[in-house]
Amino acid sequence: VNETANLVWSAPGAQALSLAVQGGAPLDLGGQGSQGVVTVSPTQTTTYAFTADGTTRTATVTLAATIDALTLSAGQALPGEMLTVHWKTSGGTKVTLDGAGRGVLASETDLAKVKDGTFTDTVPTAPDGTVLSYRLTLEGSGGPVSQEVRAVVGTAPAVLSFTAPDYSKLGGQVSLAWRTANADTVTVEAGGVVLYRAQSLAEAKGGALSLPVPAADTEYLVRAASTISGASATRTVTVH
Repeated sequence: VNETANLVWSAPGAQALSLAVQGGAPLDLGGQGSQGVVTVSPTQTTTYAFTADGTTRTATVTLAATIDALTLSAGQALPGEMLTVHWKTSGGTKVTLDGAGRGVLASETDLAKVKDGTFTDTVPTAPDGTVLSYRLTLEGSGGPVSQEVRAVVGTAPAVLSFTAPDYSKLGGQVSLAWRTANADTVTVEAGGVVLYRAQSLAEAKGGALSLPVPAADTEYLVRAASTISGASATRTVTVH
């Protein structure tokens, strides 16, 4: 995140001027006098102090908590193998990592590790094709925000995600997006009719499809399959 804020001052007649991070080093005023502006790019919520002829005023630049990146070291792993979750955040004070059905896996308040941290998990024993979900929740200004990443246990095909807009406007387009694991073919269907078939392994692994918004609520199904094993997995979304 590279957000900026302008610190603006007006101190008519003042001669001795300074601007600094509160309790920190002074900032360069660029030769400006009793009126001016300095642009800052803090990486966390920061308070600045402006002093004019011995009188000090403060201003705080608050950064909303954001998850900038959340990744897994692999999309598929066998029981007993290791998976590493890596996150990068801005403006937060605490991160919590939960595993679906397994509770809290990690919690961190060290600001350096909140900003850039990892957690290594041992893949639990689970049936082939089980999807492991890792949800990161970041606390900070603007309320908690969350993101999720998924991996599949074993070698069976799995649909890691299949998404569509919550609501769509008639006459427009609706975008369906998917991510899979261990699949070499993917189809998107509605009412038993195949609307799309992946043309490559890359498209089977992850892709998107834009369709006209249907006149009535419609359920779309994505089917991820392995032509070698014959196994498949499905997931549905409904477009309103």
